[in-house]
Amino acid sequence: MDKEVSLETWTVSGKDFKINAGTCAEKTTFQSKSDVLHIKPSYDSDDYYDFVMQYDLNDYKGKTVEIKMEMDVYLKTPSWIAWQINSQPTPFYPVVCGTVSESDEQ
Repeated sequence: MDKEVSLETWTVSGKDFKINAGTCAEKTTFQSKSDVLHIKPSYDSDDYYDFVMQYDLNDYKGKTVEIKMEMDVYLKTPSWIAWQINSQPTPFYPVVCGTVSESDEQ
C-alpha cells in the first residue's frame, strides 16, 4: 500500500499549526464548506498519536495572550477533543479547552 500524502502544517489566521507524523491531514470540501481540514490516523495505524496538531507559543513567553477559537467538528467515531498546553520544564498537559477522559487526567 502506498503511503498517503499528508499536509505537514495547517495555517489558520496566519498561524501555522504543525501536524504530527501519526496523523494524515488533507484540505477538502465537506458539507458545502471549503478549506476544511480532514484528519485521520496515518495509513498504517488505526489510532492517533497523543497529539494531532501543535502550535508553538514560545514567542509569547512572559506575555499575556488571549486565544480565541471556533470550529465545527464532524466525528465518525466517539472521540475526546481537547486543547492542552505542554508546560516546561516538566511536561504537564492542563486542558485549556475541551475534555479528556477521567483516566487520562493527571
